[in-house]
Amino acid sequence: MKAIEYKANVLPDGHLSLPKSVKKKLRLETNSMVKVKILKDEKEIRIKGRVKKTGFCGSWEDERTADEIITDIYSHRTGFGKIEVSL
Repeated sequence: MKAIEYKANVLPDGHLSLPKSVKKKLRLETNSMVKVKILKDEKEIRIKGRVKKTGFCGSWEDERTADEIITDIYSHRTGFGKIEVSL
């Protein structure tokens, strides 16, 4: 199965646009059957009607336990808890 990735906007009627270049590369004709996988590009939030990016970057797979990951994060931090303050 040949796959092509591209970004598209959802149109008001719910359809997605298909670039001519994609149609040509896949040799698609009217009523061709395709498999569609839809992923939202980035996480967004709405604040006062405006769309804002959240800054979240996704997830990852890791064989370590949650405690091991937390220990690793804390061990790689710099400056946190290592600064001595005298009053």
